[in-house]
Amino acid sequence: MQRIHAALAIAILLATGWVLAVNVHYLADLLIDDSYITYVYARNLADGFGLRYNASDATATEGFSSLLQVLVVALFEGRGLDPLAATRALGLALLVSVPIAGAYALRRTVDAPMGFLLLALAAAHFVLAFLPETRRHVASGMDTILFAAIHAWVFLWAARWAMAPGRVGPGTGSVGVVLLSMLVVARPEGIVLAAGYLAAMALLVFADASTRREEGSTRAFWIVLGGTAAAVGAFLLWRLVSFGDVLPNPYYVKAHNAIYGSHAGFLAGAAEVGRFLGTRLLPFAGLVTCVGLLSGGGSVWLRLAVLLLPSIFGVVSYANAIHEMAFGYRYAYPHLTPVVIALAWGIARLWATKPRAALGLVLLLVVGAVSIPSPARHFAAASTDRPLAVATDWLSFDPETSGDPHVDLALDLRDTGLGAAGRVLLGSAGMIPYFSRFTAIDWVGLNDNHLSGRLPLTLDEVAAYIDSKQPDVFVSIFPPASPRSDDRESDPAFGSAAVQAVLNPSVPSLFGQWNRAQVERLTYDQMSAIRDQYVYGTHYSLGRKLALIAYVRRDSPHAGRVLDVLRNSERSSRSMALGAAYRNDPSQHLEALPPDRARKPQGRAEPSR
Repeated sequence: MQRIHAALAIAILLATGWVLAVNVHYLADLLIDDSYITYVYARNLADGFGLRYNASDATATEGFSSLLQVLVVALFEGRGLDPLAATRALGLALLVSVPIAGAYALRRTVDAPMGFLLLALAAAHFVLAFLPETRRHVASGMDTILFAAIHAWVFLWAARWAMAPGRVGPGTGSVGVVLLSMLVVARPEGIVLAAGYLAAMALLVFADASTRREEGSTRAFWIVLGGTAAAVGAFLLWRLVSFGDVLPNPYYVKAHNAIYGSHAGFLAGAAEVGRFLGTRLLPFAGLVTCVGLLSGGGSVWLRLAVLLLPSIFGVVSYANAIHEMAFGYRYAYPHLTPVVIALAWGIARLWATKPRAALGLVLLLVVGAVSIPSPARHFAAASTDRPLAVATDWLSFDPETSGDPHVDLALDLRDTGLGAAGRVLLGSAGMIPYFSRFTAIDWVGLNDNHLSGRLPLTLDEVAAYIDSKQPDVFVSIFPPASPRSDDRESDPAFGSAAVQAVLNPSVPSLFGQWNRAQVERLTYDQMSAIRDQYVYGTHYSLGRKLALIAYVRRDSPHAGRVLDVLRNSERSSRSMALGAAYRNDPSQHLEALPPDRARKPQGRAEPSR
């Protein structure tokens, strides 16, 4: 029977990997700008420039979400691997590996064969693979799956300790130090989560008399506490030396910003957290509770509940965070894996007394997973049409065929041949710098310590700082301000529907947390700078009557070369009439150019490489 269970578990794990791989095929065109911010840092690190957004930057910056992700991607970059394909494959492998790690870690904590424990874990993670957010996070290449996997490993380590304290020794403590340290490096909030696990373990070690009698368990706890404290202290000291502050970039945490007046409102992310609790965490937690009651409950379930408290606290704490770029419950999602593991562990524990019920629950999980309607059509088609090819074709990524407007613009800038000698001013700080290799100035401040919001700069000082960088290209979604107008209130271009739609606080949730007057002035300052210092290059459709517009600085020494490439680009959206969306048609903003540089496109120029 154990061999049958093991074979079924392996089959489910293979099916899980195939499901996730097919999903990436259907989401292959999902390109997330934040992923490429990580790739920019990783490439510079692999090339020997350190943690720098631009190789020429004087100081290190922290515009990435996860330092651990940067380190991992730097290994891929150093070996010439495409970072998007590599991080997608890594996410897939990590999700499939969690049930295997779980079976090894928990094998001595249940009275069930190893094969059935692996089967229960595989079935629970099969459900996870079919969730829409899992599919998006694997395809995005971001740090979410990496953080979720490390969180799962930490939970498995803690559960093995809590369920079998008699087998705990210094080796278990040393593993805990490594895992908790990885959790801290994986994402900034990892330090809070690690503290939660240490508190939970302290409660289990010292509040339970039976556990206190286990000298090895007590000794191991002090090893974990001391080792983790030392590792975190060293990490924070490194942060202070490297970035000048132990706290993350204020734009990344989006809780305060001395330039734009960010004021993260009380419970700013409550709606997002509420949806995650109601549709994801609580249903799984309810299943765990039912399995616990079915097996008779007991002190062992109380220990499990204590270990789930850090996850629940972590999810609830996000209610006071700004959920910018939080698609697919990106912040809360990594806290789901411990609950999924707890469900599988409970089913395995049920095997000793109610084997039929345990097998029935495994079957229920598998059937429930394949009954989730959203991916059914894709997987049915993939199973009959080249199932292996569909699951692997995304391993080679060609930016030329991506169709993403940011990538198309980046490739046009690359074709100028300027490389790092070209300078681009932008707010989307990932794909454009990565593919163009231009030196980038991020006006938002995510990747620039001076503009990050730690310094209380005025908008005039921000403008002066940016102007000192002499950007050759300004990438914006705004039109130029109207001629002879210096007042945004009376400028019809500022009041146009396209501009006001972008300034709507419900569109980018971050704008709703910034000072409204600051946001409006910042926008109009950019529109005025476009009018006074830049001319139209070309544009790329963003849909919904918005465009990604590339303006070229009039006095740039590279203006002629850049304009030749942009205005003859076959990648740009020439068929989109900007006049229908913008009060001041950006494509007509050609004045102050010498006649020979204001000519209309005559066909695509040969790129300079």
